[in-house]
Amino acid sequence: MLFERFEDTRLSHYSFLIGCPKAGVAAVVDPKRDVDDYIAYAAAHDVRITHVLETHIPADYASGAKELADLAGAELALSAYDKGELYEVAYPHRTLQDGDSIELGGVRLQACHTPGHTPEHVSFLLFDRNRSDDTPLLLLSGDFLFVGSLGRPDLLGDDVKVALAKQLFHSVRERLAALPDGIEVHPAHGAGSL
Repeated sequence: MLFERFEDTRLSHYSFLIGCPKAGVAAVVDPKRDVDDYIAYAAAHDVRITHVLETHIPADYASGAKELADLAGAELALSAYDKGELYEVAYPHRTLQDGDSIELGGVRLQACHTPGHTPEHVSFLLFDRNRSDDTPLLLLSGDFLFVGSLGRPDLLGDDVKVALAKQLFHSVRERLAALPDGIEVHPAHGAGSL
């Protein structure tokens, strides 16, 4: 399995490239605006970026998801839960429902709807199928879960912050309780985030 974290130190933003070297394929999750790093990394490791995913519609940085998908000829796969919300993705993409999976050779990414920071937020469970088909190895938690804290439910405005806070509470109670104790958590932001 190939797993690489990319950091934009100015924003304390993390994005991830996950792949299967044997199958020669990879996905990028929550890409930053400058997509050259992902293309160079994939070329250096002899994998082709076949999927570009986002955990949510970002408001704190410019996403490179659409550009990376276009440049790499990759499938853009985003949350299906933006329909009818304040913000919706307007360009073509594959929609991911809770439980939908992306297969990357010996690696599987499974969408897990974790609303609260935003209504459409999804996290991704990563399964290394060489280890286990049933037990996830790690969670790409986006802006849902951080080290020592949760994503803010107030960024979309006062009209929705209480409803989002309730969704966040349920996401924590229902989603995290079902995960194995030893799962690695990889958020999309670290210390120093604006």
